[in-house]
Amino acid sequence: MQKGAGDVRKFLSRKFTTIIAAILAATVAVSAALASPGGQTALQGKGNAKRQGFVQLKDVKGHWAEADILEMAVQGIIRGYPNGIFQPKKPVTHAEAIVMLTEALGLTPQGNIGQIRHKIPDWAQDAVRAAVYAGILTEADLANFRPNQPAKRYEIAVYLVRGSGLQGEGQLGFIDEDAIPVWARVYVALANQAQLMVGEPAGQAGFKFQPQRPVTRAEMAALMVRIQERLRTRLPELLPVIRLVGTVTDVEADDDVYDDFEGSLTVEKADGETVTLAVYGSTHIYRGRDRIKLDAIDTGEMVRVVALDGRALLIRVLPQVEPQAVQDREREKDRVRQQDRAGQTGGEVSGTLQAIVIVDGKMTLTLTTEEGDKTFDVVGNAVVEMQNLRGPVSQLLALIKEGQEVELELKNRVVVKIVVKGNLPGKARKGY
Repeated sequence: MQKGAGDVRKFLSRKFTTIIAAILAATVAVSAALASPGGQTALQGKGNAKRQGFVQLKDVKGHWAEADILEMAVQGIIRGYPNGIFQPKKPVTHAEAIVMLTEALGLTPQGNIGQIRHKIPDWAQDAVRAAVYAGILTEADLANFRPNQPAKRYEIAVYLVRGSGLQGEGQLGFIDEDAIPVWARVYVALANQAQLMVGEPAGQAGFKFQPQRPVTRAEMAALMVRIQERLRTRLPELLPVIRLVGTVTDVEADDDVYDDFEGSLTVEKADGETVTLAVYGSTHIYRGRDRIKLDAIDTGEMVRVVALDGRALLIRVLPQVEPQAVQDREREKDRVRQQDRAGQTGGEVSGTLQAIVIVDGKMTLTLTTEEGDKTFDVVGNAVVEMQNLRGPVSQLLALIKEGQEVELELKNRVVVKIVVKGNLPGKARKGY
């Protein structure tokens, strides 16, 4: 059948897009082949344009941190080894951790490193300079900085807290807190309080932080996702890559199986701006840990997208609305109105947990009750009870899952106790 003029234009446009995508993919492949030894890379300045684009890593498929690893990889913040593997279980070194963190925060090198005892690899020197200038590393840290040694959990907690600007005292409560150096305990407490790093259940004894355990490369990638989300509105754009969060307003799936073009996704950001992005077969799309196709995304869903030159590199469908400033105000108004109508200044409320939202250290829970959806603030020292576990919400939050039946104890309209009904998840993710 002869194609009409419109069909021909669409066909040629699609084939041209496919050719350009192939050229870009080849460029990324060549760049990966030129990676420095051990998978480490030099800090190329804000943006790292040479490393951004479609990325495939052979050994992360099915890993619990697959989406986190790829979200960082498409931004050029982390990369694999020349043979296309990432080695997610390998401990991250101090130098690698500092490179990842400064890249994730969009920091640029300034000033001098100063006196150091151990030689810093050339590929990490700019990142260390940026970390020193930003206060992530101090002169005392540099004196004992061992760039090629695995970074321990308490050390990463220090880097994260300094990098995110968290302040205060926080509270510990881990059964192994004596293994945390005294000077680092406040950092661990703040990282735990902000849910950047949490502990693991240790039976009826409580929770353990394992401060001396090395952090893996996969865990570091997940932590970088957390810190980017926490500081999202304060981070510079890693141009030419853009990161955006918004509501899906249109999904156009393409049914042509002869090219890589999958269709387009239109997202409305909180400020009202609408962005339409091309989606390809090489675009990574996730709902939770599961890979999905473009046509599985529904309008009205919230997504987080990493894009380059109008192409979606990675799309993550979010399990809950990620609050923006305007949405926060509206949600607060709705919450107060709902609680005033229900007269819930105290007492107990039961329902199905729909969402857990943490913004700047403040937590809210949304429940579906017989009277509809209701949202409540949670005090920082709220207690959680589940099966044979009892402890502060800061330590048990990782075990609370959306869809669980819970009972909330309220005091002055604020949650002071959360009772989770039923069994713990059969295979809870390891705390990190």
